[in-house]
Amino acid sequence: MVSARRDGLLERLRRRDIELTLLWDYPWERIEDEDLNLVPLMKDPTMLLVPRDHPVAALRSVRIDALSDQQWIVRDEHPVADVLRRVCRDAGFEPAIAFAANDYQETQGMVAAGIGIALARGSP
Repeated sequence: MVSARRDGLLERLRRRDIELTLLWDYPWERIEDEDLNLVPLMKDPTMLLVPRDHPVAALRSVRIDALSDQQWIVRDEHPVADVLRRVCRDAGFEPAIAFAANDYQETQGMVAAGIGIALARGSP
């Protein structure tokens, strides 16, 4: 078992150091390689993490442009950070990054403490 970033995993797969890998597939970063067999396993939605007392906490959905004045916690160099930057740019603003966390637990703790809000991958 190996934990690595996307490029490292694809390189290991092509060298046959590993037999399979799990990756996210985004429209702006498709894996197009005739030597690889891609099998979709599931759709994993992007979720908004906010503190319990946040004004949007009780809402079932929220438009990204309604969050343009928020401070964000990101996992730098992670696909979800790229998703955040892209959707914010598409909505006409750059996200204000309050902190770059190292992992999901750190991100969740910072959100719970009210330092900022975050996007995360996860099932509804």
